[in-house]
Amino acid sequence: MSDDSLPGSKEELIQLIDRSWSEINGLLESIPDEKLAMPGPEGWSVKDHLAHMGAWERIAVAGVKGESEEAAAGVDPWEGEWDTDRFNDLLYSRHAGMSAAEARRYFQESHDGMMRLIGQLDDSTLRADMPNEPGRPNIDKIVGNTYPHFDEHRAWIQSLLASL
Repeated sequence: MSDDSLPGSKEELIQLIDRSWSEINGLLESIPDEKLAMPGPEGWSVKDHLAHMGAWERIAVAGVKGESEEAAAGVDPWEGEWDTDRFNDLLYSRHAGMSAAEARRYFQESHDGMMRLIGQLDDSTLRADMPNEPGRPNIDKIVGNTYPHFDEHRAWIQSLLASL
């Protein structure tokens, strides 16, 4: 992301995350657990989307802390050229056995961890480079795995629900 598309402050970042979090949770509150587990035309269920978003929030938290992102996601260390689709397939396989209730809890706990991390950071630390990705500010990793990601998946979940 360009610096122009990133929030200008920690407060703005939190507002954007809170807005999107409220919107996706408003949708999720209306879905019974049995429907969360029903796969849509693409093969993913709502619970799969929840686990996916939760995993990516955990990955972002680990990245900002300079920890292993793969360990945070519960997958083996990545080898070779990066492939986001292949990595997402690994995440899907890792979490496919979760129940709907487990996926809801995982998504919530992942988000709680993200918000705790953000609460510990000041604006200068948000703008500082990530420990393991020089040239990429912490805020970029956080943004990429929070509100735009939630919005993207909310639209996919709405489409999935319409197909059931």
